[in-house]
Amino acid sequence: MPSCIRVFGTSLIAVVLCLGGCSASSITAIVEGLDVGETAAAAPRDQVRVDLERVVAARWSVPLSGLLDLEHERAVAAGLTDRDEPIEIAVFVIDHPIHGRYLIDSGVAAAFRRGPRAAGVSRLVGWVMGADRLEVLVSTAELGAVNGVFLTHMHMDHVMGLPDVPADVPVFVGPREPEAEKLDHIATRGTID
Repeated sequence: MPSCIRVFGTSLIAVVLCLGGCSASSITAIVEGLDVGETAAAAPRDQVRVDLERVVAARWSVPLSGLLDLEHERAVAAGLTDRDEPIEIAVFVIDHPIHGRYLIDSGVAAAFRRGPRAAGVSRLVGWVMGADRLEVLVSTAELGAVNGVFLTHMHMDHVMGLPDVPADVPVFVGPREPEAEKLDHIATRGTID
């Protein structure tokens, strides 16, 4: 067998094995519980006011097929077809009088105003996600210093603000979320990292 066929065959096998999926992130998660014992005793519950604000970080339009399973019986019965669907990327800001400011999801980094490449998004991922249709309204940097970020999950529209978060600020994710394997993570893992 010619060596070029052997190399091609070996490469093809490697690609096929990778198509089984890859993890959402190569960053190692630290598994630990949250200790609330000390702080719960620091102030009576009826005296602690926690403020929560929903901030629309960006407006975007994405294919409806990326949001819903258009082949599901209810989508078919409703006559839904693929189209651009306007969405908002929201970030929730929690201000706690003892613990400080936290975010639920991360909003959108200021660099996205200059385009996805400036924010560390590959050309392919930026093209697929339609990053050119993203309108940043309030960047994560404009939300001020934060003590931590809670991610509901690790999809692009939930992690796009992390470039504005200093590396020493903890980011909390659900158990096994970074290790979750899906085929599309092959393309998005570098951006998520």
